[in-house]
Amino acid sequence: MNELSTRTYESHFNNLLYLEQFQMKKDIEYYTMEDAQMRKEARTGLIRLTVPGLAEKRPKCAERRSSFS
Repeated sequence: MNELSTRTYESHFNNLLYLEQFQMKKDIEYYTMEDAQMRKEARTGLIRLTVPGLAEKRPKCAERRSSFS
């Protein structure tokens, strides 16, 4: 690998950014669930998504975090 210099900096980090975005896309595709149904709980107003094979019975989603639907 070439040394990082002011001349190679932009190219190097553009490549790293591209690879990171590519991996993020692959990760999202891996966890995509086709025809998943979300249900709103009447009592609590929370959204429920059944995820087959989930060990803890709830995903690791911190408070005030969001997921894509």
